[in-house]
Amino acid sequence: MLTEKERKEAAEAQKTKNKHIAYAVIGVVAVVLVAALLIWDSGIIQRGQAAKTVALTVGDQTFTAADLDFYYFQNYQTMAQYGIVNASTNLKEEASMFGEGTWHESFLESAKTSLTQVGVLCSEAQKAGYTISEDGKATVQANVDSMKSAAKQNNFSYSKFLQLNYGTYMTPEAFERCLEMAVLADEYQAEKTGQFPVEESEMTAYYEEHKDELDLITYTVYTIDGAAESTTDADGNTVDPTEEEKTAAMEAAKDNADAIAEMLKDKRTPSESDLTSYKATATATESEASGSSLSSNYSEWLLGSRKDGDVTVIEGTDCYYAVQFLGRESYLDANDYDPRNVRYMLIRAEVDEGASEPTEEQMNAAKATADDLLAQFQAGEQTGEAFAALAEANSDKIYQSNLMENVPEGSTTEDFNAWLYDSARKAGDSGVVVDNYYGGHHVVYFEGVSEDGTVWRQNLTATLQNTAFSDWLTETSGTYTVTDGDMTYVG
Repeated sequence: MLTEKERKEAAEAQKTKNKHIAYAVIGVVAVVLVAALLIWDSGIIQRGQAAKTVALTVGDQTFTAADLDFYYFQNYQTMAQYGIVNASTNLKEEASMFGEGTWHESFLESAKTSLTQVGVLCSEAQKAGYTISEDGKATVQANVDSMKSAAKQNNFSYSKFLQLNYGTYMTPEAFERCLEMAVLADEYQAEKTGQFPVEESEMTAYYEEHKDELDLITYTVYTIDGAAESTTDADGNTVDPTEEEKTAAMEAAKDNADAIAEMLKDKRTPSESDLTSYKATATATESEASGSSLSSNYSEWLLGSRKDGDVTVIEGTDCYYAVQFLGRESYLDANDYDPRNVRYMLIRAEVDEGASEPTEEQMNAAKATADDLLAQFQAGEQTGEAFAALAEANSDKIYQSNLMENVPEGSTTEDFNAWLYDSARKAGDSGVVVDNYYGGHHVVYFEGVSEDGTVWRQNLTATLQNTAFSDWLTETSGTYTVTDGDMTYVG
């Protein structure tokens, strides 16, 4: 069974796919997720019919079942990864977790939304004379090559592997066409988004309107248990607490919360014995969070007119909260610095079969490889281009390499962030940094401070441009006639 958190993550993943095009540029599914769904082999006749049958029309573009299946089965695969659906799920009968309708209807509607957006953006790109970039073409080819490699590893032909992952009617030609359209749409979305001008006055006006969501709040919260305990009768059956017992438990919790609150007012930190005595848990201790991420149980109070040190007690569900406000920092002040650009190569340590993390010896071996690559780099030109060339030449040793631009402080792992934002850091520096998240070591090269503006200016510019793009896309999409065709072959 999925936890509520996992269900919310799955729902958010599905929602994100509906809103963005970039996800269509896929990573390869190395395990056949949908093979068991394909109960019958349609054969040449059915595939021929599906290829000629119009399933969706967007403006003057016509799309077949394979075009919709490209998105339909990505939605399926997302839900399968969360364990929400599987090969035994009857998609056309089982109700979706996203509201009314079946899983098939949910996946189909989501696929139509995605393909419609792709169709509109590709049409608009063509009108603007925008064509897919060389990098875009390389992305398409990399996906094709990866899919072919995965097919070979799973002992399938390229064509059959596509059918197993994207439906009976997917062909290499259709798959590659879908990839090209998705990449073109993604590129044109980025191009169009960047065309919307944003004035600083618009940014500050947006901040003033959303400061409660953006500002950083420092606070402490203790949660005091107020749930009445169940009992057991003579036969061993569970007896739920009475209303009187529930009321008494909450009254006791209120007294305990008041006691914790008094300690906070006196600038005393409750000891472990205090927490035990008062049935309290330290939920947040001098924590810092944006207003939008605060718990709704006490966010309204924290975001009100407060002064440092204010304390209150708030009733919750079967509990009370003792809450202390410690400070508020303006989003603009907290992000009034230039982010940084850095290149890295990640060398992951080997992990024994069945183990969850590498041994010290395996971490040392990864570090030795990183040290060797760093020595090679430092013996050469020591430029970004040389770093990228070294990474490419040693791709068999490297798990991942990239140029990260406009990296804000605190957005990477602790050790990586400490190196990147060291006060002594200067452009051209290089080194090796441990990575305890993946298990390994990074070779890093500092390209310098970003020249694209401070963090808050970049973030608010992107926010306002994305809003402008969304408004433009909604308006533009309204000028296209979208018509359902024969959906018989979809899914």
